[in-house]
Amino acid sequence: MLGAFPSHYTTINFVSLDHLLRPLLKEQRFAVAELERALAALPESDARHILWQYLDLKRRHVQALESGANPATPAAAHHPH
Repeated sequence: MLGAFPSHYTTINFVSLDHLLRPLLKEQRFAVAELERALAALPESDARHILWQYLDLKRRHVQALESGANPATPAAAHHPH
């Protein structure tokens, strides 16, 4: 669940957030699903409640990334020429 930052992102230099957003969103959705599966197998405990809070946080992160992946206006509109 928790671990080192995915090293496949550290080899990317000078790329826009637009380029990274979709792969990052995919990675976060996968992490949420993995945590949901793990929580389903855990018995009731204080640790389980803490992990549910962590899952809620991860879900909010996914929502934030989704709103960035689907902006209301194109990114070019935010950069005056």
